[in-house]
Amino acid sequence: MNSRGAFVVLVSTSIAGVACAVTMTLLALPGHQAALVLASYVLLVVPLAWSVRRLVRDVRDSSERYRALFDASNDGVLVLDGLTVVECNRTAGQILHRERPFIAGCSLLDFCPARQPDGEETAELAERLRAAASSGHHPAVECSMLRNDGSAFDAEIALWQVEYGGNQYMQAVIRDISDRKKADRARAELEENLRWAQKMEAVGALAGGVAHDFNNLMHAVTGYADLLLLNQDNQRISPELLEIKQAAHHASALTRQLLLFGRRAKPEPQRLELNIHVRQVSKMLRRTIPKMVGIDLRLAPDLKLVLADPGQVEQVLINLALNAGDAMPNGGQLTISTDDVVIEAANADASRGLAPGAYVRLSVTDNGQGMDAKTAARVFEPFFTTKDPDKGSGLGLAMVYGIVKAHDGQITCTSEPGVGTTFDIYLPVLEPEATAASEDSETDPPPGGNETVLLVDDEPQVRSVGEQLLSAHGYEVVQAATGEEALERLRQTPDAVDLVILDYIMPGMGGRRCLECLRGLCPNLPVVISSGYSAEATADDLLREGATAFVSKPYQAKTLLRLVREVLDGSRASVDGERQPVPR
Repeated sequence: MNSRGAFVVLVSTSIAGVACAVTMTLLALPGHQAALVLASYVLLVVPLAWSVRRLVRDVRDSSERYRALFDASNDGVLVLDGLTVVECNRTAGQILHRERPFIAGCSLLDFCPARQPDGEETAELAERLRAAASSGHHPAVECSMLRNDGSAFDAEIALWQVEYGGNQYMQAVIRDISDRKKADRARAELEENLRWAQKMEAVGALAGGVAHDFNNLMHAVTGYADLLLLNQDNQRISPELLEIKQAAHHASALTRQLLLFGRRAKPEPQRLELNIHVRQVSKMLRRTIPKMVGIDLRLAPDLKLVLADPGQVEQVLINLALNAGDAMPNGGQLTISTDDVVIEAANADASRGLAPGAYVRLSVTDNGQGMDAKTAARVFEPFFTTKDPDKGSGLGLAMVYGIVKAHDGQITCTSEPGVGTTFDIYLPVLEPEATAASEDSETDPPPGGNETVLLVDDEPQVRSVGEQLLSAHGYEVVQAATGEEALERLRQTPDAVDLVILDYIMPGMGGRRCLECLRGLCPNLPVVISSGYSAEATADDLLREGATAFVSKPYQAKTLLRLVREVLDGSRASVDGERQPVPR
């Protein structure tokens, strides 16, 4: 009770005592004296009673204002005697999910777990705060508290010493900071994702920095092997030459996979027999996944062909297989299977978004830990992972999903805890007409001609291989080591060149600027861009900027010869296989 309330009680008691004394006096006095005493009493008591009434009203108003302010606070307030709650406001009840009568009389420790997330005993933390507040400080800490249902939440609690009615109490102000902590965690996760994305960007940039030179080296290897294979006198060593070409092809494929991972290369779909690539990947997996994990291949014979980028298909397989290996830390069985399936119109909806038609199904199955339905539904989300932060980025399956969708396919995941996980990939079957046309073109002899080709490349080996290859098939070849040299030759004899093969990454003016100048100098001259890597433009970008066609290094001899013939015959061959008339 405050001093104003005590004063009201004292005055009220005094008035009651005086009233009793006056009553007894009036009874003892004669009538006129009694009237005089009564009148004096009334004149004295009425103003005093009025003052008391007004004072009582002020006390009541003050108490109501205090209670209103006390309850209106956005923070929970607990008044403590030691660690025992003697009073609390409405917000404290809302934060703790308890009715106010069930808070008073409880210990502050009843609203906290026995141990804090950092391992400190809650009782020790409370005693440390109480001692600091008793010494005149106002300590504030972040801690974990409990709601009435036992669920924990993040809180900020500040404690200081106050005086009520001459007694010392502690006042604890509690703030629920769960939303703020959640936002902080989300921001930290976004920052971590950004750092990871920047790391991937750096990997892509690093890969691009070496890809061009590396692909030029591989181009020289495959080019000279092709030249030797075209010579009929070398039939005796053709198996060895084919092995050289195959090894160079795999080396270039590894570089391409790195570029694809860094998103520095565009898919190049080809007619594929998946079984061949599954066998190739399985050989590498036997050296990369734990030895206690067995690999079982169940490949359907006579599997239909699909149109897909071989590097990306291998990347999908590697990602899924490595994830399966992680799900079997104590060993298990990894099964990779292929088969042909047909989705009927009646079952299209049940086939998880697949349109009716023929598909090749590639399945990767493990008998590892498995996932519950909630986790399996999120596996393709970017940055979602169930692995430790230092073991997974959450990007692998997201990239797998993107690759499959880019091939007009579908991927599904079925999993059960303790049983294992299966990923099914559906890729559309290549139409028989397209397959037959491709097979016919592969068996045709490489075409030749008698036109003049200007070969522009800063690598002497690339120029040498290109000149020998084209010359062997009847073409006249003119070499230029830089864009400036190529433009000078064209200025001297603008009508003597029928086609330009232009490297995109060169010192000096570079391929882009050279292409612009070529278009200004000879608007109708066909230009084929040749490059193993471009960080500044995709193949489609180059075609829009005026290039007639694009060929990726290292390319095979037949690929270049067919492309040169197609362009000279008046058709533009782009990366996706579409052809359009060339303005001449």
